[in-house]
Amino acid sequence: MSVIKAGEFIFYEYQGFNPCDVKSFLPFKNDKRWSRDAKCVYYKDRIVATADANTFMPLNYQYAKDKNGIFYESTRLDDADLATFKVIDWHDFSARDKFGCYQSSLRVDCENIDVNKPIYNISSDYFISKAVKGFRDEKARILSQAQDGQIAHVSMIVDHLAGDIGSPEVLLAQRFDKIDTDYGFTLITTDLIPNKVSFKYLGKREGKTVFNVYNSTVYGLMQLEFNLDGDVIKEPVYTGGSYNFLQYNMGKCAYRVGQCTEYSKVVLTSGEYSQQNSIDVIYNEGVWYRNINLSNGSTMKEVIIYNRYGLPVYFSTEHNGILNFEMVREDLLPIMLK
Repeated sequence: MSVIKAGEFIFYEYQGFNPCDVKSFLPFKNDKRWSRDAKCVYYKDRIVATADANTFMPLNYQYAKDKNGIFYESTRLDDADLATFKVIDWHDFSARDKFGCYQSSLRVDCENIDVNKPIYNISSDYFISKAVKGFRDEKARILSQAQDGQIAHVSMIVDHLAGDIGSPEVLLAQRFDKIDTDYGFTLITTDLIPNKVSFKYLGKREGKTVFNVYNSTVYGLMQLEFNLDGDVIKEPVYTGGSYNFLQYNMGKCAYRVGQCTEYSKVVLTSGEYSQQNSIDVIYNEGVWYRNINLSNGSTMKEVIIYNRYGLPVYFSTEHNGILNFEMVREDLLPIMLK
C-alpha cells in the first residue's frame, strides 16, 4: 500500500483527499492504513470523525483507540468499553470487552469464550448459532409478514411514534427553527450484513439546513441538505455503493404525493452523471410508498416512515415484492421484534 503527498493532496492507493493539515500529515509507522496530522485522524482516505489526534493509537489494522473510546476503521464503537477492550484475533478483525465480543463493528454474543483464547479457535458453528442464526430467523420473520406489497409491522412503528410522524402536511410546511442543536439518531439494518447510518444536525449554512450523515459502508462523512422551505437538495445514499450522494436540481418527489419525474445528479468519486426516474408516491396512515420506474427499465418499491423533520426512521426497498433491504431507527427495533 502507498501513501503519497502531492501538494495539498494526500493519495492513499490512488484515492486522493484533502487532509485537515497537510504540513503535519504522517502515516503511523506500524500500519499506513492509519494516519494523522495536527488536527485529524484518517483510516485509509477517510477521516475518523471525533477522533482525538493527540491520543489516537492503532490497535491493529482495523481497530484503534483514543482517550475517549474505540474505533473500527472510521466508525466509533459507541458501546465499547475503553478500559477492557482487547483485540483477540488479528485476522478475523475480532475483539472483546467486559460487555461482550465484536466481529468487525458488530457486537456479538461471546458467552463462555476464554479471553485468552483467539476467536479463530472457536468453532464457526458457535457464532452461527449465537449470532448469524438470529439475524436469519428475524429476516425470515420479517419476510413472512410481507403481504400485498406492504410490510405489516410498519403500523406498529407508526403507532409508537404518534405525533412524531412526518405526514405530507407536516413535511411540506416544516421549518427547522426549533430543532435542538444536538439532535441526531442512528438507523441500523435488520439484515445479516451490519450497516449503520447516523444523522447529526449541523445547523444552518448558506440558507440551507444541513445534517451530517455517516454511513458505515460508504467512505467519509456525507451531508443531507434541505432548503429552508423543506425541499431536499442533496441526499446521501443509505445503502452503500460507489457514490456518496444524489444532488437534485428540479422535480424532487420527496414529501409529495402523486406522480412525479425526479431529475438528479449522481456524484461519484470518479465523476458525475445525471439520471431521471418516474415515481408514483402514495401516503397512507404515516407510511410513504414510492414506486420507482428506474431509467434502466427496472422497478423498485420503497417503504418509508419519516419523522417530523423529514428524516427516515424506517426505510426498506422491495424488488418484485421481495424485501431486499431494510433499516430502522435503533430504538424502534424492539418494537418490530415483539
